[in-house]
Amino acid sequence: MRVCHVTREAATIAELGAGYFVGEMSLLTGRPANADVAPIGRVEARRWSTAALVDTRQRDPRLWTKIQSVIGPDLVEKIHLAERRGA
Repeated sequence: MRVCHVTREAATIAELGAGYFVGEMSLLTGRPANADVAPIGRVEARRWSTAALVDTRQRDPRLWTKIQSVIGPDLVEKIHLAERRGA
């Protein structure tokens, strides 16, 4: 079940199911987001501010490492999804 469209310059580059992270590339690179995410119908989401996550990275490096260990495989899976789509 797809719950979000990910678009760049009005072209859909991915459709994500429940449980994926969004905005993580911007967090990891410090650069502005390069895609938009729009829900397909109703979704439930959790949001953490960039400031809170940066603070966590500085305050608790061990926790930050654990966060990265979850974000990394999620990001790799999304890259594979985009490659299969030909994006």
